[in-house]
Amino acid sequence: MLFFIGDDLERLRFRMRCATRTVSRFGRLDAAVNCTGTESTAGPLTEQTAETYAGTFDTNVLGTLLSMKHEMRVMLAQGRGIIARRQSM
Repeated sequence: MLFFIGDDLERLRFRMRCATRTVSRFGRLDAAVNCTGTESTAGPLTEQTAETYAGTFDTNVLGTLLSMKHEMRVMLAQGRGIIARRQSM
């Protein structure tokens, strides 16, 4: 059965809640797909600042890693699971 949870990956509580909600509903988490990609401020690379790049990094890299952290916590405890990750920028 497929269960889709879509929301803003920049929110820490949301990342923690996804794995917990899935286990609460189905009793386990067998697979997770992380599909993130954002460009904080559109424009040429030469016009980006540390702040605009930090926004992109927080969603595309840090948000994905923190989601995987919580998914892996559940999957390791149950002895199996698969995580697929797709990125775009």
